[in-house]
Amino acid sequence: MRITVITPYDYPNYGAYLQAYCLKHKLEELGHEVYHMPTCSEEYVRSLFFKKKPTRKKEKLFRLTFQKNKQFGMRKYEKFRSDIAEFHSVKEGAAKADLYILGSDEIWNVNSTELQSPIFWGIGINPVISYAASIGGADIETLKKYPEQINAVRKLKAALVRDKRTVEFVEQVAGRQAQIVCDPTMLVPVENYGREFHDEYLEKNNCLLVYAYTKFSKTNIEAIKAYAKQKGLKVVGCCFNHSWCDHVCECSPLEFSSLIRQCRAVVTATFHGSIFCMLNHADFVSISYSPKTPQLLEQFGLRDRCLEIGEVTQEAIAKLLDGSEIDYSPVEEKIAAIRSDSVRLLSEAIENAVGGSTFDYQICPSDQCSGCFACMNKCPKDAIGVTKDIYGRTLPLIDPEKCIQCGLCKKVCPQNTPVALHTPLKCYAAVRKDEEAHKKSASGGIGAVLSEAIIADGGVVYGAAFENEGELILKHSKASTAEEAEKFRGSKYVQSYIGDIYRDVLSELKTGKKVLFTGTPCQIGGLKSYLGKDYDNLYCMDLICHGVPPMEYLSQHIDAVAGDKKVTDVTFRIGKRDFVIYVKSGSEVVYTTFREQDTYYTSFIRSQDFRENCYHCQYAAPDRCSDISVGDYWLDKKTLKHPMPGKITVVTVNTAKGQQLVDEMSSEVVMEERDYEEAKSINEQLNHPSIKYKDREKLLRTFRKTQDIEKAINATCIRREIKQYNFEHGTVPGKVVRKLKYIKKSGKWK
Repeated sequence: MRITVITPYDYPNYGAYLQAYCLKHKLEELGHEVYHMPTCSEEYVRSLFFKKKPTRKKEKLFRLTFQKNKQFGMRKYEKFRSDIAEFHSVKEGAAKADLYILGSDEIWNVNSTELQSPIFWGIGINPVISYAASIGGADIETLKKYPEQINAVRKLKAALVRDKRTVEFVEQVAGRQAQIVCDPTMLVPVENYGREFHDEYLEKNNCLLVYAYTKFSKTNIEAIKAYAKQKGLKVVGCCFNHSWCDHVCECSPLEFSSLIRQCRAVVTATFHGSIFCMLNHADFVSISYSPKTPQLLEQFGLRDRCLEIGEVTQEAIAKLLDGSEIDYSPVEEKIAAIRSDSVRLLSEAIENAVGGSTFDYQICPSDQCSGCFACMNKCPKDAIGVTKDIYGRTLPLIDPEKCIQCGLCKKVCPQNTPVALHTPLKCYAAVRKDEEAHKKSASGGIGAVLSEAIIADGGVVYGAAFENEGELILKHSKASTAEEAEKFRGSKYVQSYIGDIYRDVLSELKTGKKVLFTGTPCQIGGLKSYLGKDYDNLYCMDLICHGVPPMEYLSQHIDAVAGDKKVTDVTFRIGKRDFVIYVKSGSEVVYTTFREQDTYYTSFIRSQDFRENCYHCQYAAPDRCSDISVGDYWLDKKTLKHPMPGKITVVTVNTAKGQQLVDEMSSEVVMEERDYEEAKSINEQLNHPSIKYKDREKLLRTFRKTQDIEKAINATCIRREIKQYNFEHGTVPGKVVRKLKYIKKSGKWK
């Protein structure tokens, strides 16, 4: 069988290489053809070994040290490259494997920046099993914020993992069975592979070997050196350039075991360092930097060989290394037993993985999901719930216990099966005649006119409004009276929650009432997909949408600016004072400022904090999915044939039903037909999706780490731009700078 293994086999430590090598060795013994898929670029891998140029202040200041580290890294890179020649590497597109194996090591540790690729979870490939995969130090509650990864684990043909915490994640969060197997480095006896290492320093001296990724504390270093001095040992390091060591051995991964055997004793601070000490029957001390190492040693009866970081003293090291020798007979018996059991489980998993199909619980890729929740509304067993991912987005998540695997959720998803789009028939500039009612709206007031007309005809309307259900949330709801429909007025620059509103729409449609549904184009697409057919009494109006941030971002911002006040409403555009955020508690305004001075508002206007799908939205195009589309019409009023006071709405008529709506409201509005090309020229989202603003990726990285949108936005250019705005608009020198910028740009005085 052709098997492709997905693991960071080319990373700059012995454990990463040797776990991949040993799994390859065992698979080949079992008669399989084994390949490894590179998980990142060659340039990135090289950068993990050495930097070409100094980037940090310390590196620039101490250039000699930087050059020494660079030279060491370059030599290490060449040694690793030599051993990696043992692998058959394939690119993802050329793999064409009969089976993919994920693992091992901490490939599911979402805290590790090096392991962020979806390929480590088997996303986009099939069939897949895992072997000795681990979540490492990742928190299980945090892992619940990775629905796409959870679904990927559910899709595995077999989940063979390395530790109890990973079993808890697989069984409690992903809802499937998992089995523990040994680390791949234990699958093959060390005498069956490797090369002898030669170093004159080792031949001339009795040595204490140190193997650790991290920098030891000053106290720990002093303790290790004091013990070595007392025993007449030289401290030697390997793999990493520990400058405090007497000597650094430059050996390749396949020479690691030989190095261990040539040293009098070993001090290690790594999981795989502890394993190779056991496999090579070394006298060793393991310093614990994570729970996995003590758990490993306890499994083999060697827990007493492990010291916590704060326990490392000269006396503690001496007590272990100068005490009785380790009896490796029972250790070898346990290794042999777990090796035999793990090989059996691996063989069974491989045999059972090929053939048949596994239901994929991922409805559509997370970055494509618009949060329309047509899938949740359509599910006949109510097996789909709502979860928030690590970026604060609301996403659907299937409950495997309720799911009957009918696949309706995937069929109804507009990202999988796009809805029909319509080329606009006509385009209008329009404003409401009633000036007082017009002032209450964000734009020309056309949405309110249509809502009132539908309700007056005995129909119902649906739109988005803020509600406080313990916390403020924007959600879609129904209005049967003009008074109820008032809550839908105004722009709301955040994503609304659909809930099960599509089901309510269908119920009203079946009564024969006229129904007007207003929302973003993706929400209209979700409704149409859910309904599955056109209804004569359904009228859809989409907002020309720039993109939507997750509600989580606005909620956190409100908490930051409103303090302990119970917020009941937020407005962004209303009345003469346009583009101002108002945060209200009842009738009290607890926070207000211009958009250019509010971090959330500015980030929104800059197109920095939207859902990922907004940046490749299928609906941000000239053809539309609804009956009419409405938005701001930023035209030169001098070109109008008839005067239109205040803000103006662009109305594109996309269907015959849309024209019917426009005709019915003609007595309440001032309308003028315009060229659609003009509307497209001043509304970018009638041409293409919003473009990501600078520092977008920094915002996501910071939010992922802190789960705090205030910190995330402040980490970007937005805070600097607000300060610059305040300078240019609030000080005399600033106003001069602003005037000069205008002159430079336009060539004239304003």
